[in-house]
Amino acid sequence: MRAEEPLARSADAISICQTLYFVTMKAIAKTVRYTEDEIREIREYAELTGEQEAVLLERASIRGLREERLERGLMAYLGGASSSEAAHVAGLDRHTFLNVALERGVAIGDDDPATLLRDLAQAAEVLGDDRLADAVTMVTRSKLGEVT
Repeated sequence: MRAEEPLARSADAISICQTLYFVTMKAIAKTVRYTEDEIREIREYAELTGEQEAVLLERASIRGLREERLERGLMAYLGGASSSEAAHVAGLDRHTFLNVALERGVAIGDDDPATLLRDLAQAAEVLGDDRLADAVTMVTRSKLGEVT
C-alpha cells in the first residue's frame, strides 16, 4: 500500500489543482453571429480536427485577436507611432514587438534620436550583426564623450 500512497497523493494534488483552476477561472459567455457559410466552415473544420466547436472557436478567436492587435500595432508603427506606443497596441513588450516587426520585414527605427540607438542595438542583437553592434557602441561612446 505504501507504494501507492505517493500516487494517490499525486492524484489528489492534481484534482485539487484542477478544482482551483476551475474555481478561479471565470469564463464569460459572449454571443457571436455567423453567416451560414461561416457556420458550415466551422463545422467542417471541427469535424476534420475532431474538436468541439466551442473549443475551436475559443482558440481561434484569441489567436485572431492577437493577430489583429499585432497588425494594428504594426500599422500604427508604420504610420508614425513610436515603437513603445505600437507595442502597447500590439499587446507586446517593446523588445518583442521590434523582433516581430523585424521578422515581418518592417524597417525599425524611431525618428526620435533618443530611441534610435537602442532600436539599432536591438536590431544588431536580433540579426547577430556584430558590425552594426560595434557601430552602435562607437556612436554611443562618442555621444558620451568617451575615448574609443
